Amino acid sequence: ALSDNIFLMDSGKVMQSGTPEEIYQQPQNIFAAAFVGRYNLFTSKESLSLFNEKIPENAFMGILPEHLVIQKTTEKADASIKEILFTGTLTEYLIAKDERVYKSISLTKTSNHYSIGDDVQFSVLKENIKIITS
Repeated sequence: ALSDNIFLMDSGKVMQSGTPEEIYQQPQNIFAAAFVGRYNLFTSKESLSLFNEKIPENAFMGILPEHLVIQKTTEKADASIKEILFTGTLTEYLIAKDERVYKSISLTKTSNHYSIGDDVQFSVLKENIKIITS
């Protein structure tokens, strides 16, 4: 085990404490989400336009790559697959949208065989959305 409890500190201030799983699953702020290093972060405006989810103006919607679902669309989308990384069991997709890049990870056997340049839409189950404050 990595540790029973972790204390994330920034300039001598405890930003979050908890088990590794708690910090990974429930980051309490941007610092903790960045420490985990994998969260896709969406502004309140993006949350509303992409997922129809209203969140506080000063917060971010955090979605882990394994929870960010992509689907091909026949309509012209603002998001497209920029890079595909086959890692064996998992396939990682980097998706470009509005000059930002997001990551989606899925099991290779359940991947829909996307290609670079495919237009995609995002979706996420509501229980996998984390509201993260700054």
